[in-house]
Amino acid sequence: MNRKLYVMVALATLFYVAAATNAQVCEILIDNVTNTANDSDLIAGEVHTFTFRLQAPCGVPGDFHNVTNGFVFYSPEGTADWGYTQGAVLPAWTALNWRSTFVNHFHKSNGSGVFTSVGAPAPGTDSAAVFFVGFSDLVDTGDGLPTGFNNITWTVQIESRVEDFNKHICVDSVFTPPGGTWKWVSKAFNPNILPAWNGPYCWRVYTPCCIGGRGNVTLVPNCDPTDQSVDIADLTDLIDHLFINFTPLCCEDEADVAPLSGADGSVDVGDVSVLIDYLFINFPTLSSCP
Repeated sequence: MNRKLYVMVALATLFYVAAATNAQVCEILIDNVTNTANDSDLIAGEVHTFTFRLQAPCGVPGDFHNVTNGFVFYSPEGTADWGYTQGAVLPAWTALNWRSTFVNHFHKSNGSGVFTSVGAPAPGTDSAAVFFVGFSDLVDTGDGLPTGFNNITWTVQIESRVEDFNKHICVDSVFTPPGGTWKWVSKAFNPNILPAWNGPYCWRVYTPCCIGGRGNVTLVPNCDPTDQSVDIADLTDLIDHLFINFTPLCCEDEADVAPLSGADGSVDVGDVSVLIDYLFINFPTLSSCP
């Protein structure tokens, strides 16, 4: 390959890589979820607020868009439930000067696949959907979702249940009338935008293994975080774990009861002594969970 051709090929490659790197994608993201133990676990029994972010760098400069996007919350096991599903809009959304904006709530029952409007808040049975709509007339210049927009706009709240621990709740995009299709409609008759969505996103309903006070010692596979009683069965399990069958603990924090002033990070004979004292001798108060 001659030198000039080599240089041209190298430059063309650089321009292609730069263009690919700077490709602008319009998308909808989940910006934040409250009351989580980590990125994949919802703390059971809490209210969870899912905050959505709209990013619109890909449109024609100076253009504005009408918006229709919907989200469905569901349990892949089909058995997890939640107290309610409530959508709301944030100040950055209302500041876009819509002629009309509304939030529709739907629910699906008996696995029929048909969503019907029930008003807000929607029940959490089987699955629930929330649709966000913003509309402005073509003559309303400067109203709507502008190209270049990047902000949080919507929230959806649900309340998980303790009895659903280790089950999952997921959120995905969805479409059903009258919410409209999943798109951003150009008011200047430019190509409409179908924003990217990388869902579904799923979270496990998680109950911290140590709740309230310590002492609820249980062995795998009989893990039940809703059982908060401390009795002779807990002492028996701890002795089994340490000296007999060495069966794994469901939760080390529950078994780490010594010293009474606070856990020392290990489970040993000292914890057996404290449980015996708690159950049969001085009846002291056990330390609290972390």
